[in-house]
Amino acid sequence: MSQPDTSGTRPDRDLNFLSSYLQNVRSYHADFVRQVAKGQPSPDLFHYTDLNGLAEIVAKHDLWLTHALYCNDEAEMKLGVDVARSEIKQLEQTEGQANAISQKLSYFTELDGLLTQPRREGVYICCFCQGDDMLSQWRAYGANGNGVSICMSPNGFEDHTGLQPFGFLSIWNVFYEPHQQKQIIERAIENTYNQFSALPPEEIAKKAKDVIDFFVPTFKHEGFKEEQEWRMIFAPAAVGGVNPRYRAARDMLIPYYSLKDLIVSQGAVDAAQWRLPIKRVLIGPSRHRALNKASAESLLSDNGYSRPVDTSATPYRG
Repeated sequence: MSQPDTSGTRPDRDLNFLSSYLQNVRSYHADFVRQVAKGQPSPDLFHYTDLNGLAEIVAKHDLWLTHALYCNDEAEMKLGVDVARSEIKQLEQTEGQANAISQKLSYFTELDGLLTQPRREGVYICCFCQGDDMLSQWRAYGANGNGVSICMSPNGFEDHTGLQPFGFLSIWNVFYEPHQQKQIIERAIENTYNQFSALPPEEIAKKAKDVIDFFVPTFKHEGFKEEQEWRMIFAPAAVGGVNPRYRAARDMLIPYYSLKDLIVSQGAVDAAQWRLPIKRVLIGPSRHRALNKASAESLLSDNGYSRPVDTSATPYRG
């Protein structure tokens, strides 16, 4: 995968268009945030992490949104880009048969070029799934059973999602079916062109890439469908008063945003009063689950969370 361009200082994207486009999407996704906004209850989401992660999340009342290009599995990001470039190639062939030279063909060429050269801004993600006490998740994200699953309510994020001064924040389900992925990309490419056809091809391509960049982290191989994964996705604003942080891991300097930084920056929530919408903590199937349960209960209580702590029933020892 190409390396991101680190030139410039902040993102250059049309978040008004991105927000408008995503709010108008209806037929091929379920969006917890929109359901909550309509007064519909949302299912619980589960965030698997290790014990250090639990201590940090609870003590600092925070979640990290990591730059998608720096996530554990680079193949996930490559999948979305490959789907988009394949769709562009098909659309180019169709358009080329009708018009050997056209603005739309130039648009396709510009967009394909942007997708091969990821820019610095990208999007930032935090992962959840709908299933609790899942062996696959313990193995992949819960320290091989020695971690925890943190149950959260998406309703608790409702007031801080959508288009905000700091950028665009939302929670979306992951799409596993190839036909859905293809349909999402095709509509993004065609709808963006139809709406902005009066602009130069390179300007239309930038807007389409913003939409595609948002959807790329929502695509995973269909073999992972049982995970029922959801992702909190953040697209930063050019001027929002919040800068990314950086941490060293896996021989990389990784950019990420603090969710608490974003929420407190709005001014509607005091940093000392902000709490995550934690509902429950489940201790993984480790040999120390009883001891970890006791310490997790103290951790939650000491940090203002009166929440139950349970232990996994999964017979797994890692």
